[in-house]
Amino acid sequence: MSVDLKCIFLGDKKVGKTWLITTFITGENPSDDMPTIFDSFSCEVCIKNKDVSLSLWDTSGDLKYDRIRQLSYPNADCFFICYSTNSIRSFDNVKKWYKEIKDISINQDIPIILVGTKSDIKDDKQGNDIITEEMGEKLKKEMEFYDFIETSSLERKNLYTLFERALDYKMKKNRTFKQMLYEYCCFCCL
Repeated sequence: MSVDLKCIFLGDKKVGKTWLITTFITGENPSDDMPTIFDSFSCEVCIKNKDVSLSLWDTSGDLKYDRIRQLSYPNADCFFICYSTNSIRSFDNVKKWYKEIKDISINQDIPIILVGTKSDIKDDKQGNDIITEEMGEKLKKEMEFYDFIETSSLERKNLYTLFERALDYKMKKNRTFKQMLYEYCCFCCL
């Protein structure tokens, strides 16, 4: 039996959302860097010995597409807020994306995972780290993200891990619901 997992990717434009998704699905980096307005990808994968039907929604970080982006939110199983580890501005805007999800989402019990992209190039022209892993961890704790993961599409670092974490949450939530249902039904029968 396959598990359905709908994941929404948010973040400023040019943080690497499309690269991350495309690299995960095809195993290759995209040949061009076309801006995304809205795109959806589907694939079947095996995660932790479970067949998973992934639905990956790549949204635009451009303000003029706010309404279109928000149409992807219903029935989401997980949100990934992405920032580029070499862009302070995209890191600062994480709070804006988080607020948008909280303001619009009907179901507040959906995990939001903080994703640092481009971890392979997180230094500026002078070779200084701009956004460290510690800064990401600190923001995760401050804003109570479900998890924080640094990725690199070029190095294929932690791409699979993103979906493992989302699946972990969904399976845990399903177990809790089934357990509640079982306890309720058993109590009713007494």
